[in-house]
Amino acid sequence: MKYEAVVFDVDGTLIDSFPRYASIMKTITPKYGIKNISNRQLQATFPLTASQTIDYLGIPKQFSNQMAIDYTIAAAQLDSAPVLYQGFKAFFETIQLNYPNVALGIVTSGSNDDIQTLKQHFSFMQQMWVTVTSDLLPYHKPAPEPLLYAIDQMGVKRNQTLYIGDSFTDEGCAKNAKVDFGLAGWGKIDAELKNGYAKYDFKTPEAILNYLS
Repeated sequence: MKYEAVVFDVDGTLIDSFPRYASIMKTITPKYGIKNISNRQLQATFPLTASQTIDYLGIPKQFSNQMAIDYTIAAAQLDSAPVLYQGFKAFFETIQLNYPNVALGIVTSGSNDDIQTLKQHFSFMQQMWVTVTSDLLPYHKPAPEPLLYAIDQMGVKRNQTLYIGDSFTDEGCAKNAKVDFGLAGWGKIDAELKNGYAKYDFKTPEAILNYLS
C-alpha cells in the first residue's frame, strides 16, 4: 500500500517528551492533592489532553485553568529543549526532496502553545499541511474528528492516509476514523498495541518512506 498523506501524533511519536512530561507533572501535582504521582498514572495521562488528564486524576474541573498555567510555568523553567526522535531530521529532509507531493499533518492532544514551541526549535514543522491541536476542536482522541478534520484540510482520502502514533488514544482515533495506523516503534509502545488495530509496526522513521507514493 502506498499513501499520499502521513499524519503524526507528537508526544512519544515525533518528540521524546515523556521524561520532560514526567518531571513537570511531579512538580505540579502535589499542589492538587497528588503527593507522589505514580509511573502508571504518568504513563496513562501522557497521551491525554489537559482536560482528560484532570478527569483521570480526579482533580476538580475548577482547577483546570490554574493547573494549565502551572504546567506552562514549570515547562518554561526546564532547561531542556524538545528532543526529536533519532531519524526524523533525515526523514523530513527526504520527504522535502523526494516526496514533495506527500501531504504531512499533525494530530496531537497537545495545545497550540506546544506546537508553537516546536516551531521555534524545528524547521520541519513548516512542512506540515495541517496541525490539529486539542484547543482547535471540541473533540479529542480517541474520537475520530481530529483526524478526519486533518484529512479534510489536506484534501486527501481516508484510504490514502496513514496515521502514526504510540498510544491507545492514537490507535482508537485511527480505528474510529477508519484510517490505517502505524506504530511509532522507536518509542515506548505498550505490548498490547502490537496485537491491536495497527497495520504496521515501524522500527525507524525511515521505514515509513517505503509506503509513500
